[in-house]
Order: sequence, then structure tokens, then C-alpha cells
Amino acid sequence: MKILVVAATSFEISNFASQNKDIPVLITGVGIPACLYQLQKNISLNNYDIVIQAGIAGAFTNEFELGETVLVKQDAFGDIGIEENNIFTPIFETDLFDANCFPFENGWLINRNEIIQQSNLELVKGITVNKVNDNQLLKEELINIFNPEIESMEGAALHYVCLQEKIPFIQIRSISNYVGERDKTKWKMNEAVENLKLSLGFSPCPNDTFIFDALVHNKIDTLGFSFDVHLEDVQTLNEWALQSKLQITKLSYGVLPLVLNKYSVLNSGSALGKGVGPLLIRNEELEIKNVEDFLVAIPGENTTAHLLFSLAYPNAKNKVFLRYDEIENFVLQNKGLGVIIHENRFTYEDRGLHKIIDLGDYWEEQTLNPIPLGGIVISKKIDTVTCLQIDSLIKQSIEYAYANHYKELSSYVKKYAQEMSEQVMKQHIDLYVNNYSLQLGQDGKQAIEKLITVYEQTNNLKVNTSTMFL
Repeated sequence: MKILVVAATSFEISNFASQNKDIPVLITGVGIPACLYQLQKNISLNNYDIVIQAGIAGAFTNEFELGETVLVKQDAFGDIGIEENNIFTPIFETDLFDANCFPFENGWLINRNEIIQQSNLELVKGITVNKVNDNQLLKEELINIFNPEIESMEGAALHYVCLQEKIPFIQIRSISNYVGERDKTKWKMNEAVENLKLSLGFSPCPNDTFIFDALVHNKIDTLGFSFDVHLEDVQTLNEWALQSKLQITKLSYGVLPLVLNKYSVLNSGSALGKGVGPLLIRNEELEIKNVEDFLVAIPGENTTAHLLFSLAYPNAKNKVFLRYDEIENFVLQNKGLGVIIHENRFTYEDRGLHKIIDLGDYWEEQTLNPIPLGGIVISKKIDTVTCLQIDSLIKQSIEYAYANHYKELSSYVKKYAQEMSEQVMKQHIDLYVNNYSLQLGQDGKQAIEKLITVYEQTNNLKVNTSTMFL
């Protein structure tokens, strides 16, 4: 697919351009004349499958948060037309234009691209003006005539040219200010520009950096997408998912029932398998008769580890929730028992700790399913086409990693592995990156559904799973 990305200024598209050097970017300059000329000139020399305009905009109502990203479904030239007896008639409502010339309705340039119809971003009406001002009377006049939701200085020009040339197009805007706001210190231009990128969160563990390295460093064709990357421990990512902080994120399947109203599970990027579950461990000095008698450290409340522990020990209520890398020390200090995950599976014996039970084995014996540890979810506000593209890109990123960086791990994987040996890094990757990471498949989805059932039984509630998978 041949894509052209259009912006009025380099500032609005700098993050994208620096990370996607293979995607053509057209900086038109500010305003209607510059956009019309530069866009028409460029597309006359090239054949594009789609044109994407990205930039900032002012909002007419504070119902939109500053920094929020929206998709413009229709636009209009807000101050081009005829004014007689103090009554303004927009240019496309006059008899100066043939109604059959190209799609416009009641003065609006309408985008009927099917991607628009499938989008889960807020769809808005925009107007395009020749001047930005703080005149409250003019603002009210524009609202009375058009009832717009956002304002830019180039949007309608994009609609006009692409509709004339019959080229599919998208106009994406991020809210930087409220129309008429005089105090420019309240504008959030930097935040608006940042939000034109897709926010992506995953852990610094070797399995995740191995999976996402090629995607976030443009080692594969990212189809024009760029990412605002956040590397955090899984418990933090779980908490952020509850807050809908990121658009795409790794999370524990244990928290999935609580966020299914906000996110769908992608087919690629998951950590499932057999023999990959959490372990319940003790200090050798502790004699264990009843696990229920001990304080147990769990790597996060809304984690799969907690859910698997609850399945094996439903009566164990004395728990403390810690970061996964704090649990070995908790047990060594004889404070209680601990549930360990990640690379601690490979290091606990070296520190004189002992396994009580493999909670993953218990799950497999009880359910006959692979263990669903963590997955990648995407916001339901993102349109279906984009979701499918991101899903495919994650799979391509994994395939690239296997083809190019398995024998010799990339510097990105090593950078965040702390003091872990390369052997442990590879063990970690071998354990958590597998065929389920490339594609969940029916048995992978069945395992996740079973985990949801266990959650429902443990918490005595019903979870809506109708749109759980992409």
C-alpha cells in the first residue's frame, strides 16, 4: 500500500517522520492555499492508495480533553462563501458549485471512506478557517452556522482535493487548545503531537523486548505507524490497563476480565504454554504443613499468577502483593512464602530456595489447557482495520526476531535484561515465546476462556466476553 502522510508543519509530524523514513511525508505549510497547492502538486506526480493528514486542532467544546485524538468525518470551509445583509452562506451552499461535481452535502465535504465507518475513534465535524482568532462573537457565529466540533486551517483543503481526485483519505487531529482561548500557556501542543502516535506498553523482560524490538525500531515495514513506547513491569501495566492509559499494552491475563469493556485481545504477542507457570517457593528453613498458615507474596493482585495460586489454594487469604523481582528476597528473609515468575524460575535454586508446587502444572492437570500468562490487548477505540494491521505487525516482528536475533540476541534485549546472563535470557525467551506468541489459535483462545471461567467462579460474577478477541 502506498501511503502519503500530510501535515501543515514539521512539528506536528516530527515524531512520526523520524521513525518512519520510508513513508513519504508532505509538509504543506499552514493554511488553505498552501495545502491545496502542495497536495495537488504532489499527488499529480504520484499514485497513492491513501492520504493521511495528521495535525493538531482547536476544539469548540471542552467535552474533548486536551491531547485527545479524533477522526474528522466531514469538514467545511468556514469563512469562504457569500455574506449578504449580515447573513453568511458557505460556498458549497451557493449556486456557484455544481452539486454533482463531487460529494458534498449542505456545505459539508463528506468522507465516506470505509475506514472512517469502522473507526472507534471519536468521529467529529470540523471546519477549516483562514485565520485563528480569539473573537467570541465570531466563534458563536461559526457555531450557529456549522455547529462544528473542531477547527483547523487545512482540513477542508485535504477533503476537497482528495474527493476531486477520488483518492481515499483520513484526517486525524489531536486537540491542542479550545477555540477562542487567549492564554496560550494553557494550550497543549506537545501533548497533542505526542498523541498522534500509538501508545504501546510492554515489560523490559527478554521475551517482550525480543518480540517488539523489530516493531519499535522500524526493522520491519510498520505501514506508517509510530509508537510511544513505555517499558514497565507487568503489575504497573495491569494498573494502567485498568485506567485505559495505553492504546496497546501487555497485561496479565488475570486482569483481562476487568478490562474487556475497554480492550480486545490480539492474536499475536501472547505468552502461553506448558511448563511455563509460576512457582510457589519457600525458604529451606520453613517447614510447610499448610500453605494457608503462611503469608504469601504474590507478584501483583490482578495477575495470572494470583489467579493460578487462588485456583490451587482457594482458602489461602493471607497475601501481600509485591513486584515480581522483590519476592525472592521476601522469602529469603523468612517473611513467608512466595509466588515467582519470569527469570526467577531459573535463579531461585541458586539462592537456596525450594519449590513447593508448580502452579502451572496444577493448572494443566486440572484444566488440560496451556497456561495463559500474559497477552497483548488493543483499545476498542481503535478501528478494526488498524487493529488487524497492528496484530500482523507484531507477528512480523516476532518472525524477524527469530530470523535475525535468536542465535545472537539484539542489544535491545540485552539492554533491559539487567544482570541476567545471556543463557538465562535465552531460557526466558524459549519459555515464553512460542507458537502461541505468533498466533493464539483455537486452543490458546480456549485456555484464556477457561481462565475467565475460573475468575468468574473465584469472584462469583459474570464477565461479558462477547468481544474479547479481535
